[in-house]
Amino acid sequence: MQQLKCTIKISLVLLVLSVALSFGVFGALGAGVIGGGFSVTPVLPENQVPDSLGFFDLMVKPGMEQTIQIIITNTTSEELSVSTVTFTPTTNINGIIDYGSPGTPDETLTTDFADIAIPERDITVLSPGETRYLSIDISIPDEGFDGIILGAINTINNITDEQLAEAANTGTIINRFTFAIAVRLQIGAEEAEPQLVFGGISTRLINHRAAIVAEIRNPLPRITRDVIASAAVYRQGENLPILTREDIEVEFAPHSVFPLAFVDEAGVGLGEGLYTALIRLERDGKVWEFNEDFEILATEAAALSEGALNLQTAQPSEGMSDILAEIELWVLLILGGTLALLAVVAVFTLKVSKNRKAFVKQKKAISQRNR
Repeated sequence: MQQLKCTIKISLVLLVLSVALSFGVFGALGAGVIGGGFSVTPVLPENQVPDSLGFFDLMVKPGMEQTIQIIITNTTSEELSVSTVTFTPTTNINGIIDYGSPGTPDETLTTDFADIAIPERDITVLSPGETRYLSIDISIPDEGFDGIILGAINTINNITDEQLAEAANTGTIINRFTFAIAVRLQIGAEEAEPQLVFGGISTRLINHRAAIVAEIRNPLPRITRDVIASAAVYRQGENLPILTREDIEVEFAPHSVFPLAFVDEAGVGLGEGLYTALIRLERDGKVWEFNEDFEILATEAAALSEGALNLQTAQPSEGMSDILAEIELWVLLILGGTLALLAVVAVFTLKVSKNRKAFVKQKKAISQRNR
């Protein structure tokens, strides 16, 4: 089986309809979206917030227990197996709330949706054309919570050994389809003012390119939308930025971290040394600014250089850059000295030429008088 994993490409297709609401952008399924041979539809309960359609938007109470349901239908003429998981959505690298796959939440998250929303079964097997209900049991903590809890219910088609073997023999790509249904649990209205906090800077490879990643945290149990981010990274002692990001629109999931990435698309390389990141975030006239110094160690720079596929082969190392800078200085000094010497020679030559002309003229005048 390990050999098959190395030879098969699996494409994950997220089937989500997006609706923009006053409290955020949620993935939503209306009457049931079909794709990948199955459909998923939410069954909206009585405590659904009015005018919130296609996803679970529920008013709850501390200590409350509730069971919600989704409908899964096999639209093919063959048996189908799907898996259903729950998790807390986070903010992805594109600045979007990600309902498609689990991420790493902020350290301030105290109640994970996966811990309070448990599907009655992990795998659902459906006969051709069959429809089955799947229940998810939700348990609200006795102490309740402030703000909201955001969740995702994902259903994905499973791949059989026969499909893997066939794909390995034919070299085809297997598509896996995921339906994401958003869940919002709220006890009261979102009243807290938005708060964004700097979380730290690290280096990593993104799509085989060297990158600097600055973490911006939302420590509150609320969605913060319409944030415009602009940022630049400078090598300390230099005035021109080496990497920039401008006018990025970001929506923060509750208790999430936005990885603001500066990717070295040009492949110039990120050498060891001291750097400064200037970050500016703005929302409805409120501004957050961060001025953060950081260092890229030699080991980090070496790892980035080794893994970056687009790195320019002629890119000098940090030490070589200093040597080249010194060489450039000496070249400029020599060039300046040469130009100065040429100017002196030119002035001297001009003066000699003038004196020679005067001498010839004087000698000619004396010769004429002697005649």
